[in-house]
Amino acid sequence: MINGHDAIHAQLKQAEWPNANKMKNVNERYVEELYYRADELLNMGEIAEAKEVLHDVLLEDPLHALAHNALGWIYTHHLLNYDLAETHLKLSMKHGNGVVVAYSNYAYLLFHTSRYHVVRDFVDSSIVVPGVDEAYLLQLKALTYEVEGRYIKALRILKKAKRHAFAEDFVNRLNADVSRINLKMRTTSIFMW
Repeated sequence: MINGHDAIHAQLKQAEWPNANKMKNVNERYVEELYYRADELLNMGEIAEAKEVLHDVLLEDPLHALAHNALGWIYTHHLLNYDLAETHLKLSMKHGNGVVVAYSNYAYLLFHTSRYHVVRDFVDSSIVVPGVDEAYLLQLKALTYEVEGRYIKALRILKKAKRHAFAEDFVNRLNADVSRINLKMRTTSIFMW
């Protein structure tokens, strides 16, 4: 007998096929209700329950991009299973016509797992996707250079990120990044340009 998780993983494999959504009739209203229930559970901090409901969503619709994104976020921030997080986030981006939050979550996962060159390549290729959070992606790219001691490059990218930032609290975070890097430059005798 196949349990729910095995069925989901089988459907994830199926989701790689371009016509996978035609293989199963999807009750869109039911799927939406399940997804919104999972979102409510996440907002209440009920992570385990939300994860189960999201798996139910994927049993109904293996290509549901928002469910994949939410599971990717859960696996990144709570369950620390970065392989599953990456799988779900990639599926969200692949099938998510307009679900751009997956790009930010995937970039964060790459940064968090210290794949700095991959972060930079990903940001460069994703910055053109309509609706992505350019300021956030550029901030992560800048932080990859900061980690490597390439402070001038990091500051240039943070300046560009500021041009795309509109929320005052995020602009303040960017200013804090600039201040921190300037402090490092003053207190570090050797740094790369």
